[in-house]
Amino acid sequence: MFRACEVARDRGLVRKVEHLAGQRLDSLHGVIGNHSWPTKQGEAIKNALAQWKAVRERRSFIAHGRMTVSLQQSGEWVALLDLTVFHANLRTDDRWAVTESEATQFLDEIMRASHNLGTQLGQVREAMQNGLRSTTETQ
Repeated sequence: MFRACEVARDRGLVRKVEHLAGQRLDSLHGVIGNHSWPTKQGEAIKNALAQWKAVRERRSFIAHGRMTVSLQQSGEWVALLDLTVFHANLRTDDRWAVTESEATQFLDEIMRASHNLGTQLGQVREAMQNGLRSTTETQ
């Protein structure tokens, strides 16, 4: 994602490479939305972004949450991830309870979404290097 943002910056498509990964993704989403793509490629890029957004929403629990693990009688573990978020000086407490099998499924989702996003961002980077056409230019 960083390399795609660097190319976007070098081409004048974004002002700067953002510090946080979420902000970088938002910048690239803007670049992608403002340019024309062949239908299949455009759909693939949008699908990859949507897949990543779905797993990204739970990323903060893993990165910043406090975890408590318990073992069920069946032998499967359950993790409780507690997260406190502050927005505009308002505190929000959130919890994600995840079983071992759900965590395995989530890991598979992350791996798939990461692979798809990486592949599509490679295509975006190549398109930017070759010169994208703005949607306003094509109308």
